[in-house]
Amino acid sequence: MAKKFIPGGVSPALVTPFTKKDEVDEEAYRKLIRFVIDDLGVTGIVPAGSTGEFSSLFWDEQKKIIEIAVDEANGKVDVIAGTGTSGTKRTIAMTKHAMDVGADAGLIVTPYYMKPTQRGLYRHYSDIANKVDFPI
Repeated sequence: MAKKFIPGGVSPALVTPFTKKDEVDEEAYRKLIRFVIDDLGVTGIVPAGSTGEFSSLFWDEQKKIIEIAVDEANGKVDVIAGTGTSGTKRTIAMTKHAMDVGADAGLIVTPYYMKPTQRGLYRHYSDIANKVDFPI
């Protein structure tokens, strides 16, 4: 069973900055993270969530966004990584990645392309919880 995680304080959902070439702007992203931690005093950050345009990111970009956030947070604040995708298997894989790189929890979204039944929703979340020993 995953350790209990109770977020406290303020954890903003971060935007994902892009360059004019439509690539993730790593320098701007790192600067944003340092600003919200050092100047605004947040207690956590949420990379690759809805505000971070996770659904528009390539798989490797979403992973990189989470990695950068963990690196910049450097244990100073919680990292609640947006690990949701449109399907259960991919969400499990992204959540495992967030866990492996040092995030504190995963932010999971309800499957958004197909409309699952209530039983399907339950299975989605229970499959993730049972296959990843990580707070979601």
